[in-house]
Amino acid sequence: MIEGTDAAPRFRGRASGAAKRADDGSPNLFLSRSPMLRNAYDFATDAHAGQRQESDDTPYIEHPVAVARLLQRAGFGDEVVAAGLLHDTVEHAGVELDDLTRRFGRRVANLVSAMTEPVRLPDFQVRKAAHRAQIARTGRDAAAVLPQTRS
Repeated sequence: MIEGTDAAPRFRGRASGAAKRADDGSPNLFLSRSPMLRNAYDFATDAHAGQRQESDDTPYIEHPVAVARLLQRAGFGDEVVAAGLLHDTVEHAGVELDDLTRRFGRRVANLVSAMTEPVRLPDFQVRKAAHRAQIARTGRDAAAVLPQTRS
């Protein structure tokens, strides 16, 4: 959670360095492909510091890293992979889209925005339907991130 926000914390604990390793324990080489990916990883790690998955108590950062790795393996470019790393920073860590735009550019911020559920809709089914429509309007790259986030 970013200090100064009033969003309810959904995660607890302290993040570990476990997300810095690939499945075989080696460093995530895809992060070294570009400064944008390293920057996005560092930003997401800071934003999700201390957060843990409610389902299995793993460091939350492992989820966006897994999403990004799948996107990279599927052949998507750095902006889409960066959006995969950052996709939960607005919704779960209180990051502002303007901050993402300044740091990563409009395209990455737009992809992250598409992945952020509309909180103004209290009904779960209505909110999910609006979210799917929002992603569809954004296009193929945002739609590619959605299936990766359902792990």
